[in-house]
Amino acid sequence: MESDAEVYSKMELYRTLGITLVLAVPPKADRTSILKEIWSDVILEDDTEKFVRVAEVYIEYPVKHCTRTETNMLLGDIIKHVQVDRKYLDYQPQLQSIMQKVLGNYEDFGDVFAMDNFLPFMDIFRGETEVEVSKSILRSFSRHQGVVTDPIIISTMFTVAKTAHDSVSALSFDDEVRQISGLINRFIDRMSFSDNLDKRLNFYVECRRAFANLDAVKGHLVLGACDIAGRTHKLVNGKHNSKTSAFVRAVISFCFITIPSMEDIFLRLHLYNLSAQMALLNQSLPQADSLIKGAITLIQEVPAAKKTGGGSVEERAIGIVRQFGALLIAVPGHPEYGPFYLLKGLLKVVSDLQWDHPNAVKFECYVSILTLLAAAAQETLPYHFPKVDANDVLYYGTEEFNADLSDMIEETLKLIQTEVEALADYPDTLVQKKLAHACLLLVNSALAYIKLSPKAVAFIDKFYLLGKEKKVGGTVLKATRSYLKWKIEHLSKKTDATPEQLENKPYMEDLLKKMRSYATRKAKDES
Repeated sequence: MESDAEVYSKMELYRTLGITLVLAVPPKADRTSILKEIWSDVILEDDTEKFVRVAEVYIEYPVKHCTRTETNMLLGDIIKHVQVDRKYLDYQPQLQSIMQKVLGNYEDFGDVFAMDNFLPFMDIFRGETEVEVSKSILRSFSRHQGVVTDPIIISTMFTVAKTAHDSVSALSFDDEVRQISGLINRFIDRMSFSDNLDKRLNFYVECRRAFANLDAVKGHLVLGACDIAGRTHKLVNGKHNSKTSAFVRAVISFCFITIPSMEDIFLRLHLYNLSAQMALLNQSLPQADSLIKGAITLIQEVPAAKKTGGGSVEERAIGIVRQFGALLIAVPGHPEYGPFYLLKGLLKVVSDLQWDHPNAVKFECYVSILTLLAAAAQETLPYHFPKVDANDVLYYGTEEFNADLSDMIEETLKLIQTEVEALADYPDTLVQKKLAHACLLLVNSALAYIKLSPKAVAFIDKFYLLGKEKKVGGTVLKATRSYLKWKIEHLSKKTDATPEQLENKPYMEDLLKKMRSYATRKAKDES
């Protein structure tokens, strides 16, 4: 092709022609021949800058309209031109543009790695451009469906992910950290090791070492490890032998080692809870104890935690205590320390929490623990872990069990009273509303779980009046009234009462009279 060099250089004309060819597709029979004829002249260009400008346009033509053979050919020629005297260092933006066009036009990522010039092309990027290209590769990789089993692709993508991870520093914005963490997590999810769970665990160990600066990635790895433990339980149908039992212990140990390395307190607490459940599911009681103890100790740090995710720190603290309380129902006690030694530890930690401002967190936590104790007092617990004997099997009805249960209930009620006294006169409307809300929660719990007696009714009356007087708001108060009314009607129609109760008419009449009074105060209780 000839051109007037004083007007337009040959390379500029080729570049313009390339733009046209990308937009206006030639007949299928002529596509490859046109490319070869033009490209055979382009590769003779000695000026690297002119060559790269043309290549940046033409790479899109074979990617869209030819086969990967032609794309691979162009990549090879580009590498040869820019490697001379390491000229690729001067054309990083143009080479990045070429990479973007290759990545953006292949539906199957396996086709990209099938080109033997793709990996050498990846190696010519340096500095910030290398980081951006790594992110682009991870984005493209995450868009494609299916899993990856090819060890070469796994190894290459691992290196790419490591490059993106290493770009994160203390100066990185939170959005950038979240973006990179998400890309790495999607890369991890795409890796498949079939049913080779041991190989998958080893891969997670390598990932933990490589991506140690990203909490979200480490948390994702712990979730993956819990999935391994669950899959192992399913594969053996809950019946472990020495080999599978040792493997599950190794998986739980991975969780136990990884969780403390994270900064996010609430993420760590959530993962402690989940990992403990997996340990119990696989009958690894010592590890479950260690995980729960680690979590209970960590709860001490909650008041100083930064707000992350949804909800305030106070709300999340209450949620954490409830979660662990629910778990502890099915956790067996200790032969030396008693049936409730972990719950005692939780109660102690909650009572020792030091907040920098008054709130009703402790009160609501105590109510949750009281509810837990009511559940623990049942002859048959509401749920169990398979093949794990809980306290209803091990301790129920023993003197130690009854004594510990009574002591804990008494201690919790004392702590509640102390908290009420501390907050009752605090001059803050929000604190008073929170206190009233907690009082009504306690009333609802008492109605549901406490065996009614004159003393119990006095207890309910006290906290109901306190909740009402603080003007918590219509919704909670109306719900409590509704429950009180139902309780009264239920007691009035009760047919399974003991003869002694039925004969003790003054007792029943007094009880019903006091409880009916709650439902008849509607007009006076408007808030």
